[in-house]
Amino acid sequence: SGIVRLSTDNSMIGKNISDIEWFHSVIQGKTHISDNIPLVFSNSPEFKGWQAHLPAPYLSVPVKDGEKGIVGVLVLSIDLSLFKKEWQEIRYGDAYDVYVVNQNGVMIAESDFNEQSSGMRDFKKRSGFEKVVVDPQTGRFTKSVFLGLNGKNGYDVDGYTNYAGEKVLGSWLYIPELKWSIITEMSAGK
Repeated sequence: SGIVRLSTDNSMIGKNISDIEWFHSVIQGKTHISDNIPLVFSNSPEFKGWQAHLPAPYLSVPVKDGEKGIVGVLVLSIDLSLFKKEWQEIRYGDAYDVYVVNQNGVMIAESDFNEQSSGMRDFKKRSGFEKVVVDPQTGRFTKSVFLGLNGKNGYDVDGYTNYAGEKVLGSWLYIPELKWSIITEMSAGK
């Protein structure tokens, strides 16, 4: 039916979410991972101070009861700041950058360089976090983004221009289930 029965945000209980675009595919048994969208529960006291992490992608999965089939939908927001925390723990100095882009080439996991980047265009004015990763000289996707989003995993040890206009060495991995690419880049001069 789409009526919220349980939530960490009491104000959501009783609301009808059946008009959200992914709801019907999940209720038919498909798992859905959204692009970054505003955090639904952002007005909840548990989420105060999380505005820096907004927007976020959502993971929506069907809840099944063996004999009855699908009895509900579980929706979780994904805190992408956890990526950055993990990457900071395994960093090798300050000479490299790790980030994730979605199927539109939008950076969805924060980069250390994103504040100084002139090569990232505002995608949607919802958040400073939503930036299209492009080469500032050409206005086109960087090499790693273009190849990654075309399903080609790889690396470049000769160097290419990143979104900050710097020559970098890079590697990229496409995750087809999410339609995301994880990209690592290191300054070619280091």
